[in-house]
Amino acid sequence: LWHHRGDATSFGLRRVAPWLPNRLVAVSKFASPRPGIFSAASKCSVVHSPFDVTKMAGFEREEARNNVLAAIGCSPETKLLGYVGTLVDRKRPILFVEAVAALKRLSPETKVAGLFFGNALNGLDEAAKSRAEALGVADCIHFMGFRYPGEPWIAGLDALLVTAVNEPLGRTLVEAMLLGTPVVAADSGGNPEVVEDGRTGMLVRADDPDEFARACLKLFSDAALRDRIVETARSEVRARFSFERHVHAITSVYEELTGGMAAMQRSARAG
Repeated sequence: LWHHRGDATSFGLRRVAPWLPNRLVAVSKFASPRPGIFSAASKCSVVHSPFDVTKMAGFEREEARNNVLAAIGCSPETKLLGYVGTLVDRKRPILFVEAVAALKRLSPETKVAGLFFGNALNGLDEAAKSRAEALGVADCIHFMGFRYPGEPWIAGLDALLVTAVNEPLGRTLVEAMLLGTPVVAADSGGNPEVVEDGRTGMLVRADDPDEFARACLKLFSDAALRDRIVETARSEVRARFSFERHVHAITSVYEELTGGMAAMQRSARAG
């Protein structure tokens, strides 16, 4: 049984998986092999990653928000936007900065802070700082580094921005939904398999900072919409991403696999 959690274009999935494993499990439809003459698509099942959905129930969002505000020294009316994850190009940290700048441009009266939670690779933290300075929002961007546990910080955000592209299935957006933090995500990779636009979050065109900004402003200006999205998202991800559902799905694959192999062995003995 081959478990695949990476890109559908990876060499192993395209060239090895079609002949080596008996069955294949992918973390999302996006991560699944594409159909073709030489493909593992016919023996692939999608089983999403599991989450401890009970772990996310004990956080007081107002207290968490106040703690974040205190950590960065901002006033209570400041809207808190978060980027959670390692600063790598695929996750688009520069775009996050540009989205904060776009929000300031589209709504100058809105006080906003953009918070990076995660370590940086290849100098992308310095690149993000330089971009923030060039756009005149350096005072709005805060580099928080890696924080553990992450849940109290995610719970304190007014919105999580998932700017990443071609992400097989991001964990932070599911965690945010469990914590009651609304998600604005790029319509890319596995994100649309978790977020239904306008119902469990906001999906926007990838690599478009203005689209991210407009989605945030819509959430901020419509409390009823925001509350409805938060509650629907929390209910759905609790049902879809629990340990129990994951174990049942994986167990079913193993039962099918071992049952099929047992049948083949019986057939071989009978022959």
